[in-house]
Amino acid sequence: MRGQSYARYNALSWATGKSAAEIGAEIEAAEHKALTHTFQWNEVGNASDCWTRADALRELLSSPTST
Repeated sequence: MRGQSYARYNALSWATGKSAAEIGAEIEAAEHKALTHTFQWNEVGNASDCWTRADALRELLSSPTST
């Protein structure tokens, strides 16, 4: 598993047991990082992974079975 599929898996795994408020805060943090962080060559992840994380969490919150 690599790149966006891992970012999505990691986001959904992280969200297990979290409240809607915690997930909302994580969405904001991921979007902020995607917009403002300068990713170094040796850093795991990139702006695309941050957007994927935010999108996956947003989808989770909008699903009818979300917490």
